[in-house]
Amino acid sequence: MEIPALDENFRTTLTELASMSIDEQTRLWSRITDIFVGTNEKTQNIPLALVMAEQCSHPDAQWLFTVFKKRGPFPRTVDEATRILYEEAQITNDARAWTFAAVTPRNWDASENIACLRRGADLGCTYAYPWLGTYTNDGQKRFWFAWKSVQTINVGSVAGWYLFGLHFNNVKEISLARLCLKRAAELDDVCTQTSYGLLFGPNSKQLIESNIPCCAEYQPECFLWLGRAVLNAENDRNYDITKRFVTCCNNVIKNYVFGTPLGPTIFQIGESLQNGVRTLLQPEFLDDVTLAASMHKSCCSQTMRAAMTWCFIANRLKVVHDIRRKIAKLIWESRREGLYQFTANGEFK
Repeated sequence: MEIPALDENFRTTLTELASMSIDEQTRLWSRITDIFVGTNEKTQNIPLALVMAEQCSHPDAQWLFTVFKKRGPFPRTVDEATRILYEEAQITNDARAWTFAAVTPRNWDASENIACLRRGADLGCTYAYPWLGTYTNDGQKRFWFAWKSVQTINVGSVAGWYLFGLHFNNVKEISLARLCLKRAAELDDVCTQTSYGLLFGPNSKQLIESNIPCCAEYQPECFLWLGRAVLNAENDRNYDITKRFVTCCNNVIKNYVFGTPLGPTIFQIGESLQNGVRTLLQPEFLDDVTLAASMHKSCCSQTMRAAMTWCFIANRLKVVHDIRRKIAKLIWESRREGLYQFTANGEFK
């Protein structure tokens, strides 16, 4: 078990790995895995996962679908699915079968299933590595498992980046910790999206005791990532995340003084609500976000009106079309800067 040194070459390699793009079919396969196993704030639903796997072109998704299709009707219980996977592993000695046979059951014997995970990892299934890293208290082993899982784009790399983030946080490598947590958040890990988003709030030192400067106030990134976490968590599992989003929103609105610039943070709250968060909020939370949603809608409306006014004037002055269009675009993009002042009677100035 060779542990790479934390030198400049390692930092460069890790940064390059964190910037690798991920295709939509791999993202879909990652979501299927979450539903099949019941991870990442998803309710375990094996029949649904297999239906989704049939429509996914990722080779591992096709393998999973084929394993169950050749055995007749889809399993309705976790025990039945686990038995099929275990039989497949014994017959074919497939790394993926050993791994999924270990992680699919909810109440499993640790020693027996860790043995299956190790078998899957030895045969080359990178999805097994972060699971092995989760069930060890050895920091060096956890680091090695995380390192093995993030070297390729696969479903295991999400948990691997999260493990790396925790490890670098513990050893006070703050820049690497933020890099790894951001990568896991970009790959739609709900837990990481919540934790990473809260780093951009005034209570960040409670999450990571480090030299990360404590934000004096909430930043737009806080609500960007909390909003994504609300969207990615299932309706029956996202109550706590939603409550956290609304609580942070209330803290911002409570400190807002009418007649002062809106600020990018309030605009981001409204944009997250506009992008689907508001439709997922429980009825008890709707009144708490009404003002932020109203501010966002009015700000966009006023900015659009300003851009159209400019286009009308520029057209009368015979401004070159490309310049007219570019300035109009800049006006529209300025809506995120929160330069407008919102008054208590609902007007802008």
